Amino acid sequence: LKLIYADSMIYTAEKSHDNVLIGSAYLSKGIAYYAQKKYKLALDNYLIADKFISQTTDDYLTYKVKYNIAQIKFYLGFYDESVSLLIECIEYFKDSDTRAYLNSLHSLSLCYNKIGNYGMSSEINQRGIEDGIKMGNDEMKNYFIHSEGINQYFKNNYAFAIQKLKHSIPFIKKNKDFANESIGYFYIGKSYWSLHNQEAALVYFRKVDAIFEDKNYIRSDLLENYELLIKYYKSKKDLHQELYYIEKLLKADSI
Repeated sequence: LKLIYADSMIYTAEKSHDNVLIGSAYLSKGIAYYAQKKYKLALDNYLIADKFISQTTDDYLTYKVKYNIAQIKFYLGFYDESVSLLIECIEYFKDSDTRAYLNSLHSLSLCYNKIGNYGMSSEINQRGIEDGIKMGNDEMKNYFIHSEGINQYFKNNYAFAIQKLKHSIPFIKKNKDFANESIGYFYIGKSYWSLHNQEAALVYFRKVDAIFEDKNYIRSDLLENYELLIKYYKSKKDLHQELYYIEKLLKADSI
């Protein structure tokens, strides 16, 4: 329904010939596509929104576009470009929009993780939790805990990573955020795998596969989910399961 109303919003906004209204309408449609993980369509609409909003003096919408383009750049792997945009957003939103500020901090922590700056990522996660308490908004608390769980995996603190991710996932699942749910399962699985508990790891790798099957959601680092499943079943000489997950990997890789 969001997309149907977004189309009506664009139709009405274009009749107004008001760049703020038109830009805002295209931005809303992009956000609706992003929520469905249809990133190309989201970016198409963000760029149209940017064209109209850049002709206005509306700072809030300008930074809202920057934030959303930063999300796409993160997904595509342009982490340094995403960091630059997010730092701008953090400075702007700090005094104007608490949730947007906390969202920007969370995205920045994920970028630092991807770059390999785990110390800075942990620092941002802690800042996000503390600032959320100060600002009276705990909506992002579990996302910072989730981010820190992933960070702890890369610091080789596997038991701590499992603890943090298991704590945050029920909240994220309740939020119907299947993308972060899937990512959390993957890093719980990877942590168990690193602790040489392959049977426990498999439980979580299958959960990642179930979300891929149901929602068609995958990203490049999650491809390893299938590589590890293939490796496991090959070691067990289970040709049927090995071929099954090879086919899944090929499908995921094509996406």
